[in-house]
Amino acid sequence: MALAVSQYQTLQQIGIPVWELRSEQASNAAAVIVDTALDLSNASHIVICEIPKQRSPEQRLLNAILTAIGFPIESVACLMPEQAMFQQTELQDKTVISFAETELETPNLPTLTAQLKQPGLKALVWSTLSASSKS
Repeated sequence: MALAVSQYQTLQQIGIPVWELRSEQASNAAAVIVDTALDLSNASHIVICEIPKQRSPEQRLLNAILTAIGFPIESVACLMPEQAMFQQTELQDKTVISFAETELETPNLPTLTAQLKQPGLKALVWSTLSASSKS
C-alpha cells in the first residue's frame, strides 16, 4: 500500500521511520565479512557450521549433539566455513567437527538444517561422531 505525500510528512514529523524497499543492486553488492582475528585459545573443540540463531531448532540440535558427545558448551567455538579457512593453523591441535562443506581434513557431516529436515541423518552423524571419539 503506497502512502500519500501528506502521510509521509506526518510520519516524519512524529519521528516514525518509513520502511523503503532496497534496490536489488545494493543487496547483491554486499560482501561477506570474515573476521580473521579470532582468538580460539580457550576452545578445545571447534564446530564449523552456519551459525544458528539463539533459541532456534538448529541451536537446540547443536547443543544436544555437543552434550551427547561430552563436549562442554564453554569449551566449544563455532566458526562459519569462511572463517575456518583462515584459522587452519589454530585448528590443528583441536577437535574439529564440520557440519558444512569445507576443504579441511575432517568429515563433512550433514548440516544442522538437513538433519532437522531428514531425521535419519542424525543416525549417520551419531555413528560418525561415536566412531571418531573412540579413536
